[in-house]
Amino acid sequence: MLWREKLCLTVALNILFWSALFFLSRHALFRPHPLPMTWLDDWAGFRPYPWAWIYESNFLLVGVLPWLINFP
Repeated sequence: MLWREKLCLTVALNILFWSALFFLSRHALFRPHPLPMTWLDDWAGFRPYPWAWIYESNFLLVGVLPWLINFP
């Protein structure tokens, strides 16, 4: 239902999201500074295998979210 509106919203959200993401990845709003390591960082370590997929799965919501909206 209302697939044209949802398709337009999907395209608009993708353009806005990716434009902002790419802009902010190239242009920092603040000067970056290193953070000190804490005991929690040492305890957790760096294990990207399961968590990288979970993090990247959030990008799927950008394309799926407009199709889940119920218009009145």
